Amino acid sequence: MSDYRDEFVRLGPLEPTAHALIDYALALVPGSEFVRRGRRWVCQPNFVAFEVHAARSRHVTFNLSGRPHLFDDCPALRLSRTRASYSEFRLQSPRQLAAAASYIATALLIQRHRKRTLPDLPALSRRL
Repeated sequence: MSDYRDEFVRLGPLEPTAHALIDYALALVPGSEFVRRGRRWVCQPNFVAFEVHAARSRHVTFNLSGRPHLFDDCPALRLSRTRASYSEFRLQSPRQLAAAASYIATALLIQRHRKRTLPDLPALSRRL
């Protein structure tokens, strides 16, 4: 059975950035793991998922808990709305690492408060 690391190899210069983001997501929730669901890798607990696109465009699409308006806007990496209460971004460059990490940290906060009123989010520097 393949692992997401095997898929990252085909990303070329984006490979270390993708590894860093997945390692960061796993570090946010001790004991978490990514499980294959169709073409996506879903984190358990479910606050972030990703899909590797290495055939032509060489990017990684991340899906996050929360609608785009709940995240701090980072011009280097735009969020778009996907299903009901989820957002999505495409990681296409190592220069997008900081923005992607902030989105992942925010998605965890949103997921933890999903059934309650979302509190005021701490400053970005405290989320990372």
